[in-house]
Amino acid sequence: MSQPGGSEWRRRYAERATTLRELRARQAVEAGDIDWDPAAPYGPGIDGALYTPGWIEGSTGQPGRAVLLIRTRAMMELISGWVSYRQMQDWLASRGNTGTGQLTVPPAAQRARCVAEETVLAHMLEHREDAIAIAGYLPPWTWTSDVRHDLAAAVLRVAETASRHAGPQRVTAALQERAASIPASQLRAYGGSSLRWALVYLARLDETPVTVDAARVAATALRTEDAQAVSLRIRRRSVSEARRVVAVPARRVVAAPRFRLPPVPGTGPSPRL
Repeated sequence: MSQPGGSEWRRRYAERATTLRELRARQAVEAGDIDWDPAAPYGPGIDGALYTPGWIEGSTGQPGRAVLLIRTRAMMELISGWVSYRQMQDWLASRGNTGTGQLTVPPAAQRARCVAEETVLAHMLEHREDAIAIAGYLPPWTWTSDVRHDLAAAVLRVAETASRHAGPQRVTAALQERAASIPASQLRAYGGSSLRWALVYLARLDETPVTVDAARVAATALRTEDAQAVSLRIRRRSVSEARRVVAVPARRVVAAPRFRLPPVPGTGPSPRL
């Protein structure tokens, strides 16, 4: 069912630039101040990511705090701000492949990259008529989990070929068609050749309510973060090649598609997503 090579699958993040949140996560890990759970990493989780809980001891005037490192093939991020270690553990447990029901987002995780991607993906599932516009607004490497990447591609496939009211069954079929491009060695993150965990993830995303405003804000944040990462990469290359004359081709800027989302009150005009 799966091909051993999957070269396209392996190259899907080749053009992805490193974001500031990734750089900060790496710096925090390399600082050596985090006491990691010796049994970690846990996973793959429902999204195919690996999760590593940790604790930073308090100092004078500063209490200790829990942190959670999330890693995928595309990136890593460190989530802090948890009320307690137990709260972090509970959210981690909800990300397991045995979880059910809608995806929950405690305050500490509200600005997490994975949550922003899930917000947009859940909107695409509920409003498949917007999937094509979103695909034009967000490049494929936006989805930093391979499982989310393939789910988004499956939803887009349905949007391009089926009616706007096509059910989750059509998305499931489109995802199963994509299974042939996944390297056999990577299928565990999807729940095996049956894609069992990925399909559970699909069902949970479909059950997760997302407001139109939340989807617009999340899509804008993802695009902005990745655009800043590209700018940072260009600046770094300019510095490292200051003594060389290099013709750097300009990156094509894609105009924001007309993604029919109203503006969020108090934030000014809505971008044409």
